[in-house]
Order: sequence, then structure tokens, then C-alpha cells
Amino acid sequence: MRSHAPFLVGRDPQLTLLERAMAQARQGRGGVVFLIGEAGVGKSRLAAQAVGGALGSGMRVLRGRSSTTGPAVPFRPLTEALMSLFRSGEPLDDLALGPYRPVLGRLIPDWDTGERESSSMVILGEAVLRLLLAAGRGQGQLLLLEDLHDADPETLGVLEYLVDNLEYTPVLLLATVRTDFSDALDLAQSARRRGVATLAELPPLTRPQVDEMTAAHLGADGPGDVPTAVLDRLWEDSAGSPYLVEELLQSMIGAGTLVQGADGWRAVGDLRRDVSSTLARGILRRIDRLGTQGLTLLSAAAVLGRRFPLTVLQRMTGVEDRALLSHLHAGVAARLVIPDEPAPDWYSFRHSPTVEALFTQMTPGQRADLARRGARAVEELHPGLEGDWCALAAGLRCEAGDRVEAGLLYADAGGRALAAGALGSAVTLLGRAEGLLADADDPQARASVLENLLPALAEAGDFARAFDLAEDLHALGGAGLSAVRLATLHTRLAKVAHTAGRWSDGNRQIDRAREVLATAPDEATEAAVDVTAAYLALDTPGSDRTQHAEKLARSAADAAERHGLPVVACQARELLATVARERDPEESAA
Repeated sequence: MRSHAPFLVGRDPQLTLLERAMAQARQGRGGVVFLIGEAGVGKSRLAAQAVGGALGSGMRVLRGRSSTTGPAVPFRPLTEALMSLFRSGEPLDDLALGPYRPVLGRLIPDWDTGERESSSMVILGEAVLRLLLAAGRGQGQLLLLEDLHDADPETLGVLEYLVDNLEYTPVLLLATVRTDFSDALDLAQSARRRGVATLAELPPLTRPQVDEMTAAHLGADGPGDVPTAVLDRLWEDSAGSPYLVEELLQSMIGAGTLVQGADGWRAVGDLRRDVSSTLARGILRRIDRLGTQGLTLLSAAAVLGRRFPLTVLQRMTGVEDRALLSHLHAGVAARLVIPDEPAPDWYSFRHSPTVEALFTQMTPGQRADLARRGARAVEELHPGLEGDWCALAAGLRCEAGDRVEAGLLYADAGGRALAAGALGSAVTLLGRAEGLLADADDPQARASVLENLLPALAEAGDFARAFDLAEDLHALGGAGLSAVRLATLHTRLAKVAHTAGRWSDGNRQIDRAREVLATAPDEATEAAVDVTAAYLALDTPGSDRTQHAEKLARSAADAAERHGLPVVACQARELLATVARERDPEESAA
């Protein structure tokens, strides 16, 4: 069952303007109001509210809508609106129309004699104006024409005359127009400049307004009764569009990821399910207006991500400069994409559902092909894959199904992030790398990932996940990994255990590292094992723990000096200083 908010959110100024305009029309001072806004911002809902107010005050309401479906029909919205005058069965005094009655045959089939007295839009406009006056009941009329951005030129020709001549009539013309470039928008802006029309622009909702709208749709007492994850997702994906808020909300409810229980609403599972078919069709209709090449460009851009660089998009599609910019400007005009300022050369989709809608019209093979072309473009344009380019290339390789290449790239990006101190990003990137390389027949590559991932998880405090990887070390040991590499991994895990205060687990990993090295001794690796074992020994309860830790640290320090291991040497000297502090402060300081 579809829910609707019981009231409009964030539209009080526009409602006040419309109520004042309708009150003036009832007093014989009509006019024109254009509701301007992007698709889905709530123009029709606001117009419907105005209709309810007009009917409640006794005004006659005439409604018509332009449409792009079916064959083009001249004057369609006007004909649809005026035909409602003849459905009620009330007699219409057409004597006041005089010679203009035959002219109206172009709009009203019942009066069509087959003759065409004049093709002038001025004459027809005057005829429509006189019909509206003749149909008045003394309490004003509201003429609502929706979606004028799709109107035919003939309709706009008549409206241009009406706009200039409604001021001293009991008729209010209310029209809805999108912000996309159109002749209707030009007409509205021109009328405002001449002072004969008011433009009421509907901006996107703010975050608090989106939260309030969501709570109203769900019948909750307030945003505090709605799961935070739901509010976050709706704000992020809708960018303040009421239509998208409603569609996404219904998709969550329909998919069972937002459910109502005895304790209220709660989120269940993944909120980021595929965009609903209804929403996808609406978005794709707007994209279709950009033509085949425009669809191809935006499809490629969607594979690159919600943000996309023009240089990579051009390289992967082969579209020349002028066509590329032309389609992008058209996409900006259609409110599909926006320049991603202040980053030069980057654009982004206004709403993430646009990306999901584009995915619905691509087969998995097409997406994989575009992703592979995108990865090649990134690698060709940025050979060193510096900065964020490495992670972007990794994501594209993953989308293309090149799991090993993606895993290696994610490992590289994660290692760079760890070196730069970006711990959260490092854990995410290295985790993706480990998952992709888990089934690959390349134990060396996976070992490299784990060498960085284990300490990163320890620094992040995610000890449970680190120890979940412990069993994987056995598999690597049987996959041809060298004794040195495997001992290093056990030592890294022992460090994680020490950080977590799990002394027994740490000592167990040290024992495994020594067992491995027993088959292939390596003094440099043994030094790293010794220094980690020394830290564990110092903290593990026991009578001789201090002496044992000092012995291990001295052995590690000596080996580190011989093999040029500065990190091990520093760790060993730090521990020796800690041990010496109690017996000789000068020795500790030295």
C-alpha cells in the first residue's frame, strides 16, 4: 500500500502565494503563476493543493496537462481543460462569444464546423479568454495547465496572449514548468520580466525537511522514530527531491528492508536495494531525451561511479570534445548531472538512483566491458596510479570480473593509505584485496596483503577480525609460502595479540613462527620474532618475565645491528630501556 504525507513539507511560502493569488482572482483581479522546479520536486502536489483550496472556496477549476506520450496533438492541455466545461451538463451562455464561437471549434469538438475562420493565435487567445469569462460563476476560476515544458507550440502561442490579458479578470492561470530548457520556461521568464506573471520556484527540500517528510509518510511522530540509517540513505540518494524520497521509501518497504513492528519502524538487511522499476522508468525517460550517444555516455559514466572524470570518460568512449561537452551540458540542463566543483574535469550524478537506473538497462556483459575499458583508460592516463586513481582502477577491474588484478590494485592502494596514516581507508581497501585474493592461486600476493592488513586491524581495534584470519595462515603454509613469509605473518598476528592483551594467543603465534623457521633458519626474521616475543614476555605473568624479555630484546638488538633492521633495533632498545628503568635510570636514558 502506498503511503502519502498528510501535508506538504517545506512549501509554506509557495502555498501562501497561491492562496493570495486565488483570493485576488475571486475579487476580479486575476493573474498568472508559474510553478518552476526540477522533475520530482513537488510541482504537481502543490498544484493539487491549490485545486483543493480553489474548490473549497467555490471557484471553478479547469485542468489540462501536456504529454509526450502518443502522437502530438495541438492544443491538448487547453482542449482538456475547456472540455470540462461541457461535462457537468450546466448550460453555457455562449452569446457573449459572438463571432469567436466558430474559432473555438479548433479546441472544442462540439463546436467544430470544419471551417477555419482564422489561424491567428491572437484571435484564438481572445476566444479562449472570452469563453473563460462567459463560464465564470462570479466566484473566480482556476485554470491549471501542468507540464507545460512538454506543450506544443500552438498551446504556447495561445498562452502568451492569455498571460498578457488576465490581470483584470476573475481567472487565475496556474502552470507547472520544469527547469529544463524549453519554450515554456522562456515564456514564463519573459512574462516575469514584463511584470505580468509570478514565478514561484520550488527548491529541493533541506535535510530537516526530508526527515520531516519521511516521518509524515510513515505516520511516525517525528524523525526520531525513524531509523537513522533510513534517514541518511534517503537524504543522500534523494538530494532533497520529494518524489525520490517517496519512491525510495516505498522501495524499502516493498523490499522488506524497512518494516513496521510493535516498537515502530526498523531497518532490516541492506537498504541499498535496486532502484524501483517505476523510478527507473521515470529517470530513463529523461535520459532518452539526450539521444543514443547521450545514453551511451551516461552509461559509461555510471560505471565509473557517482563521480566521474571527463578525461577518463572520453578515453573509454572515444567521443570527441564538442559532442562530449554538448551531451554533458544537456545532462546538466536535464538535472541529471552537475559539475563537481571545485574539482576540475569532474562531474557527478545529482542522485545515486540515476546511476542505478542506468544499470537496469545494461546487461552484466555490457557493464563488465565498460568497466574494463574504464580501467584501461585510467591506467593509460595515469600510469603511476597516484592518489585515488589506484582505488578507482581497482573498483573498475573488480566490476569487470578481473578479480586478481583488482585485488593487487586494492592491495597497492591500501598499502599507500596505511603509509599515509589513513587507517580507515587502509582497512577497507586491504580488506577488499584480501577477499579478492583469497581464492586466487597466488599465496605471495595474499601474504603481502595480510602483512599490512593485520597491523592495520590492530590499530583500528578490530582484533576479532584479525584473529579470524589466523586460520588462513595454515592454508598459506600449505600453499608453498616460504618459511620467512609465513613466520613474518605469524609474528604480525602475535603483535596484534599483544596489542589486544591476549598474551596466550600471542605466545601461540610466536611458537608457530619458531616452528616454521626451524625448517629454514633466517637470523633477520628471527630478530623480528624475538623482539615481539620480548614484549609478550614482559607482559605475560611469570616470575622471570623481566629477565626473559631482556634476553630476547638483547638478542634482537644484536641481530638487528648485524642485518641493518632499524625498526627491529628501535623496538628492542625501547624495551631494554623500559626494563632498565627500575634498576638504573641513566642506563635507561642511554
